[in-house]
Amino acid sequence: MEGDFRKLLFWNVLASIPAGLVSVLLPLYLAELGIDYSGMGFIFGQGQYLAS
Repeated sequence: MEGDFRKLLFWNVLASIPAGLVSVLLPLYLAELGIDYSGMGFIFGQGQYLAS
């Protein structure tokens, strides 16, 4: 049973890493391209708020 919990925790952490990277890197990338992402930043901010 404990092994299952550890496995679940592991996958949970693993799944949250890309989401965190995307929410940080995507706005930076869009800024490099000169795209106005203020609207999107709000959406991502809400997502991060809901996820935390």
